[in-house]
Amino acid sequence: MKFKESITLEEAVLIANDLSHFQSLDEVRRRVASECEQAENQNVASLLGKNAENSAELHYQLADKLEVALDKALNQYVSLCDEAAIHFSGDVQGQQATKLELIKPVHIAAGDEALDVSRCIFSRKSIGDYLMPHDMRAAARLTPLIECSKNIQNGDDDEKPTETSPKVENEESSTSPKIAKKTINSYLKTIAALSDCILDGLTGAPTKDAQAVLMALEAKGIEGCVGQKTLAKYLTDAKELV
Repeated sequence: MKFKESITLEEAVLIANDLSHFQSLDEVRRRVASECEQAENQNVASLLGKNAENSAELHYQLADKLEVALDKALNQYVSLCDEAAIHFSGDVQGQQATKLELIKPVHIAAGDEALDVSRCIFSRKSIGDYLMPHDMRAAARLTPLIECSKNIQNGDDDEKPTETSPKVENEESSTSPKIAKKTINSYLKTIAALSDCILDGLTGAPTKDAQAVLMALEAKGIEGCVGQKTLAKYLTDAKELV
């Protein structure tokens, strides 16, 4: 996913709560309702003797996980909107006091000085700075700062910046101990074996398998430690060792 330096507040809270695969908060609401509905349908199927109890539980687990993330995102969104409304209301001192950096103002109506904060574009970094004291993990997903990565190992490579990341020279890199090739290969084989167990058999298509593994973990309420691209690379490398 291309790293966006300027985003809306809604986009920010979706990213901050690992919901960036959704287009809006409303879409998350609809997905929660859909998962609950599917769970109920599976329960009915189970009562009819179609043995769907496990499927129903998976739908309930995913619905619960999404609902928790949604509630957190909504609270952050309200807080950010309040911050923007207060500090970008024409008060110069207020604008200087806020951490939010307004990139593109969108007014409620033509000739109106009031801003429609839900449509305004803000600096992604400034939103991360605002969230930092309240939720470091959320801030780390938004802010490409070395301070965040030192404290939070997010592991979501799809959200990490590429060319826009500040380059930081690590003075200890030359003296840091390197992991032996044999150990790395053992890690790769272990990852492949665990993935095989999760899916009850890999298809041999790394990208497809990686997506399926992460979806299976998500359904069980387990957060994936890496993104899809990274896991696909691990599976590819492990396949070459065989």
